[in-house]
Amino acid sequence: MHERRLRRRSICFRTILTGILVGAVLASPGCTRKRTVGNVLRTGVREKYKSLDPAHGQDYYSNTLIRRAYEGLLEYHYLKRPYVIEPLLAEGMPAVSRDGLTYTFKIKQGVRFQDDKAFPDGKGRELVASDFVYSFKRLADPKEASEGWWVLDGKIAGLNEWAEAARKTDKADYLAPVAGLQAPDAHTFVLKLTKPNPLILHSLTMPYTNVVAHEAVARYGKEFGSHPVGTGPFRLDSLTPLQAI
Repeated sequence: MHERRLRRRSICFRTILTGILVGAVLASPGCTRKRTVGNVLRTGVREKYKSLDPAHGQDYYSNTLIRRAYEGLLEYHYLKRPYVIEPLLAEGMPAVSRDGLTYTFKIKQGVRFQDDKAFPDGKGRELVASDFVYSFKRLADPKEASEGWWVLDGKIAGLNEWAEAARKTDKADYLAPVAGLQAPDAHTFVLKLTKPNPLILHSLTMPYTNVVAHEAVARYGKEFGSHPVGTGPFRLDSLTPLQAI
């Protein structure tokens, strides 16, 4: 009889405690605040990311965020196994020359960089093939000291020579031609290798090779790593380091 009363009291106590906790949760600001409807992604940040600049996103947290703001020529299909490479900013897979040295990409038309103050009137412009020429040169720029240079180092015809010339003059000439990086028209990008490389398409799926706008790099300078301006599905609205993006 005594044990039955204790059991009944224990059940009543747990019921009351549960009711109090539920009430507290429902009354909390997080539950009463009106939720924003729309294409908004809020991300908690548990670790300090290194940079939101594709040229410097060498860690997991940086790359996770970079992939939301930026895009490259190719990507891996996120569901297919074994892994399958597919076009992203390219219209299709590249045409490859018989000797395996030349890869010709057709760039999707109508793709635009996100609206940003870096552009005239704050309106993002259309992506063009020369943006890839610029972005790949930027990986090779000695002053940029990109952690992703290894992805292209020694693989693109004339790019190492361009980097060496920049090192000697202490200034990279982004208008100087590079044999292995060509944009014959606004929507054609030609990549020429120093030798056949079966992993080159894999390299082009990496965040390091995501395309950036030269206007944004020029405007933000050293702060570019905190001001992503890409062609990706998400545009940065606010950033609180170590808390939320």
